[in-house]
Amino acid sequence: MQFPETFPARYRQHIGNEAANQVFDTVLMGRATYEAGVRQGLTSPYPTLDQYVISATMTESPDPEVTPTSDHQVFPRGHLLLHYHIVREN
Repeated sequence: MQFPETFPARYRQHIGNEAANQVFDTVLMGRATYEAGVRQGLTSPYPTLDQYVISATMTESPDPEVTPTSDHQVFPRGHLLLHYHIVREN
């Protein structure tokens, strides 16, 4: 499977995907995207990646593996990042 790290852990477990990360090492999520997962019980959706929630107002995460930050400059240059986006329903 190409890019196994782009699938949330719950889905990877469901399909039996235990492949190592191949390209990405970090995932960025906005607060709304992260909170949509938290409501479904996914407090650490990508445990094989460094997980950051970009938010001006979120100061703490319910999971120690997820780091909230308002600093868009916190990421070193050259890192490959996976941006995960959930389309909101109207």
